[in-house]
Amino acid sequence: MRKQILQHDTTDQRKPPNCKKNQSQKGKTGATSERGSKKFAYLLALFLFSLLLPFPATAEEGLKISPKTADLQTNGTIKFTASVKEADSEDVTWNVNAIKDGNTTVGTVKVTKTKKNDGTVDIEGTYKAPDAVPTPPSVTVTAIVKSDPTKSATAVVTISAPGSATILSSCAGISQAIDCRNNFNASAYVGLAIDTFAASEVNQYLNPNDSNKIKLRGVGGVDFAYRLYSGPCSGADRRGGYTGILRCGETSFSKPQLWVYGETVHGVRSADVQCDPQKNANPPSVCKVFDLANPVFSPDQTFYILRNATSLEGFVGARYEFMTLGSNSASPANLYLKSEGGFVSVAGAGKLTPEHTPIALGAIATSGRFRESFLDFGYGRNMLFSTNSNNRWKIHAYLTWDAFGSTPIHVIRPFAEMTVDTDIGPGADSVQSYFGINFDVDCLFNPQAEYCK
Repeated sequence: MRKQILQHDTTDQRKPPNCKKNQSQKGKTGATSERGSKKFAYLLALFLFSLLLPFPATAEEGLKISPKTADLQTNGTIKFTASVKEADSEDVTWNVNAIKDGNTTVGTVKVTKTKKNDGTVDIEGTYKAPDAVPTPPSVTVTAIVKSDPTKSATAVVTISAPGSATILSSCAGISQAIDCRNNFNASAYVGLAIDTFAASEVNQYLNPNDSNKIKLRGVGGVDFAYRLYSGPCSGADRRGGYTGILRCGETSFSKPQLWVYGETVHGVRSADVQCDPQKNANPPSVCKVFDLANPVFSPDQTFYILRNATSLEGFVGARYEFMTLGSNSASPANLYLKSEGGFVSVAGAGKLTPEHTPIALGAIATSGRFRESFLDFGYGRNMLFSTNSNNRWKIHAYLTWDAFGSTPIHVIRPFAEMTVDTDIGPGADSVQSYFGINFDVDCLFNPQAEYCK
């Protein structure tokens, strides 16, 4: 899914004597490009490492409350923990809908305190829901340091009557839904590609030294996914407009879902191309620098390894999710079957190349910190490979996670990705790894929307 624009690398190739001047000139250009790619790689790696560091607190600095959300039935109870410095522990009050200690209409809070060895105090506020569902059914529980009202933390409790369907609306925590994905998702991404290519028999290639080298390039693109069939298992999905019965509290949720998705990619590809005009009526432009009649090449050397080539790609697909796994876990997932197809334009390959994965089986995380991560195994074709192009086995793994919690930039999520394209035989294989950042397009332009908070 993630790939980028740059020119193919033509250094370290076996050239006939009359190409030495061009080879030297291109070698200098390739070296400059390689240094630029490495610099970009180091900067991106440093940025990605910074994502693993704790993000500084803002709105709740000095006072934190957990859990942040809860779902209760009438007369139910739940304990909220507010963590505060010991110096402020005697100065903390609890409100329910701005009412000190609450009341019988919105619910009440009773407080206990526990001193910890690190100089902080955990203050537990046991909230009890009222006898009847309030209007509106959600109440706000707030812990405040009286001497400094800027130090406060809030939690939201949704109250329902006994026997009613529980609507879980969060992607994590006590009110986590089994499926918290929106009906429509769109994101832009940038990152780094690590490209490896394993050739078949290297004595068939005009530039055998380019095999098995690791290449680094930038990547970027835009992707989307839209749920065509079945409603979301989330009460917070404002975009979906789903009005049916939500049964997110059931022990399992296996209602089938049908998604369509697509992506445009400025990427990078490696491939092998046939340069013999007797076997390929229209050899690509990269073959023109080779004189196959030159005795430096054997009769078997007719292929060229195209490495780190600029690619412009686009594809669409359909995904049918048919079974839920781990519905009671922190990372539930749906099993799916998918089919996708598209086109790839690769600099130096000389034509628009179709690529198709008619069938793949996989699983995608539907909630929790790692939602939208997936792993699938498929079978299809890839015309960028001269050998066994119609017999390709593909592995696609994608990992993304919440790195910033509830901070203002939580709509930015890091990702790591790997694609494997192999014939499990004598032909060439390709492995590509990607690391970068996803940006939620809708939330970037509409950060005040309910689903972006």
